[in-house]
Amino acid sequence: MVGDLTIAFNVPYCSSKHALESMISGLRMELAHWGIPVISVQPGKVITQFHSTMAKTKDSNIAETKESGVDPLLLDHYKYLITKPRHNPLSSGALSEAVALKIHSALYDSRPLIRYFAGFDATLLCTLVHLIPDFVQDKFLGMRK
Repeated sequence: MVGDLTIAFNVPYCSSKHALESMISGLRMELAHWGIPVISVQPGKVITQFHSTMAKTKDSNIAETKESGVDPLLLDHYKYLITKPRHNPLSSGALSEAVALKIHSALYDSRPLIRYFAGFDATLLCTLVHLIPDFVQDKFLGMRK
C-alpha cells in the first residue's frame, strides 16, 4: 500500500516499497515475452503486534528523536503520530490468513491479476491515491495545515 503512498516519518520504509513497485512493473514488462507473469500482492494494515510494540517504546523513541536535533515542529508532529489514539488493531486490518489467501489466488488463478489487494484499507487507499491530488493527500496525512 505504501508503494503508492508516502507517510510522514516512514520515508525509508515507503521508499523501499516504491522501489519494489518499480521493480515489479519493470519485470512484468521484461518477462511478458516469455509468458512469465509478475504479480504484486499489496496488503494494507495486517493485524500484528506492531502498534502495541510501538506504544510500549514511544517514550524512548521520542527521547531519541529529540536528542537527534530534529526541528521542533517535526518533533511535535512525530509525538502526535506515535501517541495519538488508534483504533483497536483487532477491530481493523486484515488477518494474516486473508493475506495468505490473496497469495494463494495470485499463484493459482488461471488468469492472475497484476495486483491483488488484501484488506479493505488497501483496496480503498490504493484506488483513491491515484484520484486525489497530492496537496489533498498531504492535508489528510497531517503534513499541511
